Amino acid sequence: MGLPRFSSPALPDVPTNAEAGIPDLESDTLTGIVAPAGTPKDIIERWHDAIVKMVATPEVRQRLEALGFAPVADTPAQFGARIKAEIAKWGKVVHDANIRAD
Repeated sequence: MGLPRFSSPALPDVPTNAEAGIPDLESDTLTGIVAPAGTPKDIIERWHDAIVKMVATPEVRQRLEALGFAPVADTPAQFGARIKAEIAKWGKVVHDANIRAD
């Protein structure tokens, strides 16, 4: 599950990882809205629908982009899969590097 490789509108003069000579490096900030486990599905769907509508408005989209975000309104299942993939990826990095919290 690779991320799209694009430059940030907030940093137009900063090269992408590929342009910097590191084509396999994925770096991204994952930001989203989550709810406690067991939240009823209809509540999640209502929140998702409201967020999709809000992110689609020009005012919100422009504000998020001005703050350096590339707004994406994935489904809850897609976002959950992304979180799981990130945990697995960074968990492996921590394990392989033998990183410990003291």
